[in-house]
Parts: sequence; structure tokens; C-alpha cells
Amino acid sequence: MSLVRSLFKIKEIFFFFCFLQIIVFFCLWNNSRLVDLQIYLSSGSNYTLTLPNRDKARLDYFFRELMLHDGAIYTLVGNKPISLGGYFKPNQSFFLRIYQSLFSSDFKMFLGLQIWLKYQHLFPHSKFLLWVEQSPWIEKANIILFVNKEKAASLVKNYSQDFCTVLEQDEISLDELLRRSKNYPFFLTVLKKHEGLIGTLLGYGRENAWLFHRRDLGEDISLSGWDQSEIFSYWQVKRRFFKNKWQDISKSLFLPCFAADLNSEETKELKKDYQATREKIIATYKDKDFLETTLSLLMN
Repeated sequence: MSLVRSLFKIKEIFFFFCFLQIIVFFCLWNNSRLVDLQIYLSSGSNYTLTLPNRDKARLDYFFRELMLHDGAIYTLVGNKPISLGGYFKPNQSFFLRIYQSLFSSDFKMFLGLQIWLKYQHLFPHSKFLLWVEQSPWIEKANIILFVNKEKAASLVKNYSQDFCTVLEQDEISLDELLRRSKNYPFFLTVLKKHEGLIGTLLGYGRENAWLFHRRDLGEDISLSGWDQSEIFSYWQVKRRFFKNKWQDISKSLFLPCFAADLNSEETKELKKDYQATREKIIATYKDKDFLETTLSLLMN
């Protein structure tokens, strides 16, 4: 009987490892199989990019996080000049890397960024810029900047006196700021980590940005964020913290969040603009593939 039990045990272990092999081979096949991305251009033409399924999944994750979670979609579709994403830098420890690859959203963001850098030459996007630099606030983090060049250039021109005063320049332009950012971090060094200039470029409003700057210097100034419950129910807001990935982005797209004087005319106008942009975004993406639509907008 003991021999029979031993043979039965060996048989169980054998089938278990066979099952594991099948799962591994299926995952490898699924990750490597080729899938298509359809890109639609404003000229009426379109083209197809074929890439491994794993690359497409990582690219989709990257842009969902950047566009929806970090609000860069308001820069892609609306009037927000610059949007900001980010991630903690990957740990150099081999075992922590394994853990991060399985559970860390920051590491998934890092991997998605690498895929974008791999394919970005196939998606010419002259109206926008996207790059990574050291965070001015957290030493172990990088920030991702997504820039609408036309909107940002207009803002720098409108508030050129602010930029010239803080940066101690006689004249200033976005092109000049971007030229410096090729050698130095844009927020940390080029803009001198000045919350007034940074907040202005992030589309928070000039008054709000400078109020935040004064509060950062120690003044007692009360600022608040918008009440998102005007858009979402309590439970929808709670689910946001679990990285909701519903295909219907109307259930996961918040208004841009920042500290503001909620009673100022500037803030009220900003809110109207962002609400209108949100409706435009929902209509633009309705019943469409998120990644394909995002990349198509990026190129048009």
C-alpha cells in the first residue's frame, strides 16, 4: 500500500508540474503573439502597427495612468498647458525588482515608459512633448512631463513678466526654457522649483499658483480642492483609489486636482473650462479603443 501511495504521490506531482508548464507556455505565447494597433489620422488615412501583445498591454497601462489617473488627457484634448505624472525609481535589488514587477504600479509605469520610448519614433507628435526628469520634490522619484507646446508657449508669453522676474532674464520664451531643459531638469533647475511658475504652467491659474507659492513660503493662506462628488457618487470616488480601469472613462475621469481659492473668478472660469473639456473627452472616446484613440490624438 505504501508503494501505491508513493506512486500516486509521484503522479500527482508530475501532473502538477505539467499543469504549471502549460500555464507558463500559454503566458509566454500570449505575451509574444502579435496584435494590431489602428492609428487614425485627421487626413482621413490610417495605418496599422503590429507589435507583441505584452508591449501593447504595457503601453495601454502607461497611457491610462498618465492620461486618466494623472490628468494628462486635459493637456491632450483641452487647454491645460502641462500635465504631470510620475513614479518611484525601480529598486536595484534583484528580489525587490521581482516583487515590484508583480505588484508595484510604479514599476509598471516604468516598464510602460520604456515601451513608449521604444516605439515613439513611429508616432510623430509635433504638437506635444513628453519626457522624464528628476522630481523636484521627492529624491527617489521621477516625474513625467506632458506638454502642449502651443498652450504652454501662450502662457509663458502672457505671464512673461513673472518668468523674467523669477528667472532674472530680460526676455523669455518657451523655446528658451525648453532649450535649457535639455541639460537641466525643467522644474527643479530651469524654473528654480518656483511653485508660482510651476503651478501656472500646470494650468492651475496664475493667482492660485502664486497663492500656493506664498503659502509654501510660510504665509497663512487657505486653499482647497474641488469637490469631485459633484461628478461622482461616494462609492465611485472610493473605487478611484483602487485604480478603476473601466472602459467607460466617464466613470474614472476626474477634474484636475489642485489647491485653489474656490471663490475667485479665475478658479470658477477654470472649472467651467475643465468641465467642458471633460465632456469633450468623454464624447471623443465613446465606444472607441482607448490606446488607439490616444495615439491618434497625439499624432493629429
